Amino acid sequence: MILCINSILRRQWIEAETLSHPIIQLPLAMTMGGVFWRSQLLWVRFALAGFIDLVNSAHFLVPAIPGIPVRQRDISCLFTENPFNAMGWLPIFFYPFAIGLCFFAPLDLTFSVWFFYLCSKAQRVLGGITGWQKITGFPYYDEQMFGAALVVFFFALWGGREHLKNIFKTAFVSDQSKGDRDSIMAPGLSRLSDANEPISYQGALLAMAGGTLFLILFCSRARMSIWVVALYFGICFTLWTTISRIRA
Repeated sequence: MILCINSILRRQWIEAETLSHPIIQLPLAMTMGGVFWRSQLLWVRFALAGFIDLVNSAHFLVPAIPGIPVRQRDISCLFTENPFNAMGWLPIFFYPFAIGLCFFAPLDLTFSVWFFYLCSKAQRVLGGITGWQKITGFPYYDEQMFGAALVVFFFALWGGREHLKNIFKTAFVSDQSKGDRDSIMAPGLSRLSDANEPISYQGALLAMAGGTLFLILFCSRARMSIWVVALYFGICFTLWTTISRIRA
């Protein structure tokens, strides 16, 4: 079902919105000639990051081996006065492999991770000033994250609404039924070619419908209420689509 969703949204995200998909840049660079492998700077950085990780991994397994102190450092001890002590744990990390992985993520995503981390600490400071930190669950990080995921999901659907309409037209309206098609389809819609897609649009939609029916039947046989099944998998597919969108 995830493959079907990707097949439906691929053209909108790659061709219409021209998302960068930085995660595929490394495999492309590795397979487009020998320039990538002959870069001396690449091997110096690779050796440095690999050496640090190997030494610290050996130190973890055998404490007698000295480690390289690049792990997390908690600096919350520097903020001991009200209301800044409400920030709690305030670590600083230095992981070479994590720095490399950030190059596989869009720049706006990596900036958002840093920015909203600071926002989360600012919310704790605000809670310390107002006394809200005494409220159970404040500042409701889980609820905020899920709400943000819903916003991204619905914006992605809204931005691709014309593409989705054309998908349904391509999948279920045949060229032969022109009279019926003109009467039921809105003006401005066009048929899309799915010749280069891994799955035809009609096949993707039918597979999604069949997969959804199977999940409902399987879970209902396990004595789950249908509304629970629908809610659970609806949330799952919403989050999976959102994660795919922000990583693109």
